Amino acid sequence: MADGARRRTRTGTATALLVVAAFGWAGCSSSGTSATSTPDTVAGTTLSFRSTSQQSSTAAVALWKQLRAAGTGATITGFDQNRRFSLTTSDPAAVRQVVAGLSSTTTAGCARSTALTIEESATPPDPQPGPATDRLTSVSRTTAPISAGTDGAAAFGGSSIEQIQISADQRPATVVVSRNEVQGKVLAADVGPGLIVVQELLVDPALDQIQAQPGSGSGSGSGSGSGSDDC
Repeated sequence: MADGARRRTRTGTATALLVVAAFGWAGCSSSGTSATSTPDTVAGTTLSFRSTSQQSSTAAVALWKQLRAAGTGATITGFDQNRRFSLTTSDPAAVRQVVAGLSSTTTAGCARSTALTIEESATPPDPQPGPATDRLTSVSRTTAPISAGTDGAAAFGGSSIEQIQISADQRPATVVVSRNEVQGKVLAADVGPGLIVVQELLVDPALDQIQAQPGSGSGSGSGSGSGSDDC
């Protein structure tokens, strides 16, 4: 009888520990911080670059447009405050060829007065800010790939963008935090999950010649919409 009681006690304790472990794995903490989802990943080869003339998010979008014009698919998967950014692609050789062909006449975001100068970087961009517990500020983060041309308000209203809290000193200056800020705008490029949403990733489709899409579908890495080689 005593042995049976001890076995039942050990079994009950183990079950309780498993329940606690599962609860912790879901992302909840004793401090009451709300759980955030784990972003998906984008398949392909990731290349890192550094812009010598533009901030990283602007340069990433500008290069994506050049790749789209050349028929090469890529997805923006990272950028930081040190002008470094990353693209994930199934054709790295084609991406490198486009980058090698960039000249001083290449423009960023259709602004002909600004040259796009990019070099491949051996150092990847710094990781995107993640959830924190002190000096908090709210930002928006992608949780899944999103295609160029996706309506910004629809993306914010769906499951592909979530609100998280990060340390205030990691907050990008041009961060987008509300759906109202993206009314009438669309994604300027195919973007991957885990990115802090900044203004440079959204454009007016009428001005940028990107075909608007009503939904918040995932990015295929092949590019969306029409556009000229200049944009």
